[in-house]
Formats: sequence, structure tokens, C-alpha cells
Amino acid sequence: MDLADSYQSLVRIYGKLEDDQKAIEYGSKVLNIRRIRLGEPHVKTADSYYILAELFEAIGEYQRALRYYGKSVDIYRFLMRREYDENLEKGIKIVKSDMNRCQSNLAKNFRS
Repeated sequence: MDLADSYQSLVRIYGKLEDDQKAIEYGSKVLNIRRIRLGEPHVKTADSYYILAELFEAIGEYQRALRYYGKSVDIYRFLMRREYDENLEKGIKIVKSDMNRCQSNLAKNFRS
């Protein structure tokens, strides 16, 4: 566990205590650490944006929440595109295998 993970635990605790300002304070620290250590296009960075967006929404800061939700979505889309390009062939093979297994099971059930 690193410092960001420890702060993330505090975010959850303060959120459960409904101390949104403290949760936002520690959530911002988590985001800053993750942006520096992991970079912007990382799933944990996207998660940090998402958690902060939820907190901002909870206190009625909707514009800020929308901005953070947007950043989170942009990162997830970027990561999905990159992953999609790298794993397309493997994914197609897995889906075909699953389809074949499903067809086989369907045929077995139909004969029974």
C-alpha cells in the first residue's frame, strides 16, 4: 500500500461519515499523487477523477462534478481504444470460442 492508497482509504471513511469536504481534500491528494506517479492516462487516475466527481455532485457542485466525470470518461475511452487495438484478435478468438461452447451446450440440451 502506498500513500495514495492510504489517502483513498481516508476518502472512503470521510465519505461514510458524510464529511464531504475532508473526503474531497484527501481525494484531491490522491489524484495529484496518481497523476504524478502514474500519469494522466491510467485507470487509477480515471478512478480518482470519478470519485471526486461523485463527491462534488454530493455537495451540489455540479459544474465541477461534470468536469471531473468528463475527465474520467476521456481517460477510460483512451484506455479502451488502446486496449482494443492491442487485443482485438485475441478478443475475437475468445468470443468465437465462447460462441462455439454455447452452441455445443445448446445442441446437447436440445438432444436431451
